[in-house]
Amino acid sequence: MKKLIPEIIRNLKNDTPCTLAFITRVKGSSPRGAGAAMLVYPDGACGTIGGGLVEHQATIDARRGLVGLAHYSLTQKQAAGVGMVCGGNMDVCFWPLTRYTLPLWEEIERKLDEAQPVWLVMLFKDGEVAGVSAATRGRVPFYLPESALTRNAHYEKEAFFVLPVLACGHCYVFGGGHVAQQLTPLLAKLDFSPVVFEDRPEFATRELFPDAQNIILGDFSNLELDITADDQCVIMTRGHVYDQRLLSQVLRTPANYIGLIGSRGKIAHTKSLLFEEGFTQSDFDRVHTPIGLDIKAQTPIEIAVSIAAEMILHRAQL
Repeated sequence: MKKLIPEIIRNLKNDTPCTLAFITRVKGSSPRGAGAAMLVYPDGACGTIGGGLVEHQATIDARRGLVGLAHYSLTQKQAAGVGMVCGGNMDVCFWPLTRYTLPLWEEIERKLDEAQPVWLVMLFKDGEVAGVSAATRGRVPFYLPESALTRNAHYEKEAFFVLPVLACGHCYVFGGGHVAQQLTPLLAKLDFSPVVFEDRPEFATRELFPDAQNIILGDFSNLELDITADDQCVIMTRGHVYDQRLLSQVLRTPANYIGLIGSRGKIAHTKSLLFEEGFTQSDFDRVHTPIGLDIKAQTPIEIAVSIAAEMILHRAQL
């Protein structure tokens, strides 16, 4: 959804007719789940609701002016043609966008620039979008509990569809070495909004990290960061002393993911130092270490892929 916002704003400013088509429900196998969206306009489209027959038909329906919910069903034979194991059913909502919604989309774009978690809350009436607002933590429409702001698109009381636009916060990458240089562009492409934190000026440069949302030159012993439950922390410094100092601080935050790179010996030593500080096994259980999925990674890019994969899995399970 995040990648559609600039296109939505561009089309609305140009008074180009466009329709937002998004999946509200899925039953059975489907290439994409609830919340997947695409923008359809007269001479093109961007985004995807899964490709294949459903997306093709949905694009036609959007250009024909369909409004509201439509149901699509794939037989097993049709499903095989789009790479699905078996047939599935999905509901797609068609919402023609008008210029009066431009301030809403511009507000969302500002929040995205700041990497703020934001949700679209859509009121449904008679199967159509009857009203919409943007919600953030601490600023939720009066009719919606803040607990409805989850990482997954869903109906709330069968009346409101809650669609996350960006709900991942920042990923703080501590250390600017070879693995960090490979990991950061992957995280950027995966909407983890990476922020690189280094204590060496020569490793805290835009040349090394062109994809980072921000680069901070600071002190590993004194983090002045507001790390929230929406954020992730990846620790990959040049030594266990720095790792221990960082872990000691990061474990005192509500970060939803904490990963530590290193050999088992280095990890054991870091753990013992933390225990001397008063941390418990329960505290250390929050740490993903050795970091990354076990794919027998060797090179920096392979290690980066294993870390990114683990973070994708972790995010999906929240």
